[in-house]
Amino acid sequence: MALFAGSPFGGGALPIPNAGFAEAAAAQPAAGGSALEPAAARPYGSLRGSYPRLEVALARYRAFAEADGWPALRAGPALRRGDRGPRVTALRARLAVTRDVTPGRASSPDLFDAALDAAVRRFQERHALEMDGVVGPATRAALNEPLERRIRQIELNLGRWRRVPVTGEEPLVVVNIPAFELRVMDGGGEVLRMRAVVGRRDRPTPVLSERIRAVVFNPYWEVPPHIATADVLPRVRRDPGYLVRNGFHVFAGGGGGQRELDPAAIPWRSVSERDFPYRFRQDPGPTNPMGRVKFSFPNRFNVFLHDTPDRKLFDRRLRAFSSGCVRLEAALELADRLLRDQAELPPDRLLAALSGVPEAVVPLAAPVPIHLVYLTTWADEDGTVRFSPDLYGLDAAILDGVTAAAPGHPGVATWPPPDSEPVEPARRSATPAMPVPGNARETAGSIDTFDTFPEGRCR
Repeated sequence: MALFAGSPFGGGALPIPNAGFAEAAAAQPAAGGSALEPAAARPYGSLRGSYPRLEVALARYRAFAEADGWPALRAGPALRRGDRGPRVTALRARLAVTRDVTPGRASSPDLFDAALDAAVRRFQERHALEMDGVVGPATRAALNEPLERRIRQIELNLGRWRRVPVTGEEPLVVVNIPAFELRVMDGGGEVLRMRAVVGRRDRPTPVLSERIRAVVFNPYWEVPPHIATADVLPRVRRDPGYLVRNGFHVFAGGGGGQRELDPAAIPWRSVSERDFPYRFRQDPGPTNPMGRVKFSFPNRFNVFLHDTPDRKLFDRRLRAFSSGCVRLEAALELADRLLRDQAELPPDRLLAALSGVPEAVVPLAAPVPIHLVYLTTWADEDGTVRFSPDLYGLDAAILDGVTAAAPGHPGVATWPPPDSEPVEPARRSATPAMPVPGNARETAGSIDTFDTFPEGRCR
């Protein structure tokens, strides 16, 4: 059965498709806002409503400041349900300011009761903390974050939102890097949500806006040069059979070199890391870090979305483990969403049909906008204000004037080297050039900043 046409994205000639295949809010008062079960949260909803909801949140936090802010919680032992004392009273007063607990209803304000336990868990969930109901060092630090800094953090994220080129097209895909999540919006609301693994602090996922142009089933892994020398080469030196056992091929020369070599004939211990003369490519299969499918949106950073065989990382609360690309918890569900009006078969059956076809590329009839964003605060559709960790130190670089943790910022060594070879052929990208962080300007009550990252390749 013919499934698709050949594609300019590579992967070899494919059959011609069958006919039909290629046819192509007003925020409510809430915690920091109000109580909201995690499963019911819809943090982005329509992108068009996200910015005004965050403006409402900014007004609310400024009102907190005008009403004398929130009290600090003194250092001391961890607080938990059943405890009593003045620190519990202070905790209750602090949570009442942001409406995580209803003020004035406790019969014993100094008792850490069930209602206060629920309020602490709600606060922890809003701030991406472990939801254990215990006020330990991390939760106390979040409670004591200066209100003025929270206000400036919201202003900073409003500035980031203004640079997202929202066109009104749907569906669209949004990956919020520090929230470790991907969401798909369609029909004015969220239709798909999944956990994601993003780049490590030393190999960060970039901020960009592009269009997903193809879904690639059974992808090869073209090992980026910096990963070849930093990760693969040391393994080969320790274990010469590693390449063959894991389905790797070795080619002469960097870039697009196609002359295949016998890995057993190469003296790996004497190979130079600085002038590495080989290229690695791993066949599709259970050990290939691309998994069963990847999503191509050509960009100057050469990053993409992909499946992964390493499922256990999705159970982690903080999921920064990749080399820059975004690994998806439910990649086939995203493929189904993007291809549902185009493919004859759902992606799981399509994958089975293509089990013997490596690098089978399915171009999208209508490319889908994708935004990789760095938002450390946003407002849900009910107005609940949420905060994520400043994963790459970009907030701190602007708000505190400290050196960012992620490479590509002033005073931090860039990784990988800027002359690394791209994984995919160079293509024109719609991603604009971005000035370095620290180039900030305050306008209309918010902060405009530019976050930038090094050229990165990933797995």
